[in-house]
Amino acid sequence: MNGTCEPSYYPTNKQNNQKYNIITLMPVVLYNQFKFFYNFFFLIIGLSQFIPALKVGLMFTYIAPLIFVLTITIVKEQFDDV
Repeated sequence: MNGTCEPSYYPTNKQNNQKYNIITLMPVVLYNQFKFFYNFFFLIIGLSQFIPALKVGLMFTYIAPLIFVLTITIVKEQFDDV
């Protein structure tokens, strides 16, 4: 040896702190969101609008706010993870 160490003897300094991978992003984020009462409540109300006897108004008024909140949350989580 000539006094220098080869880089292969040392571990890399790479840190991996990602919470999700491409498969687990949607299920984990949706599970974490539906743990909250209000998100779960709006999901149940939105799903109840598919039953004609329970239908009160336009489907859009029940589903759109939930989809909007979930989309923003998923995009934010993906952005934070990358």
